[in-house]
Amino acid sequence: MRSVKKETMDEMLRLARKRKVTHDDDLMPAQFRIADELAAQAFGIDLCAKWLAFSDVVDGVLSLNRNTSNDAIYAIFQLIGIEAGAQVEE
Repeated sequence: MRSVKKETMDEMLRLARKRKVTHDDDLMPAQFRIADELAAQAFGIDLCAKWLAFSDVVDGVLSLNRNTSNDAIYAIFQLIGIEAGAQVEE
């Protein structure tokens, strides 16, 4: 199972929620930067092109239900083999 830092995932969720509520597209670069960090943590430097998938999963879930808990989103990522909060190799 791949892993990402829980703090990084929490920041991604915070930014995505804030963007959904405020409709402030100026937050997108920050959200994409965090998504890039998540991809690097999970897949390493050579596969960082996966950053958009992290953003898409979070945005998709929050678009369907803005009140989805962080724990539910962690569980979704765990179902696809990425654990939030596990030790990340750097």
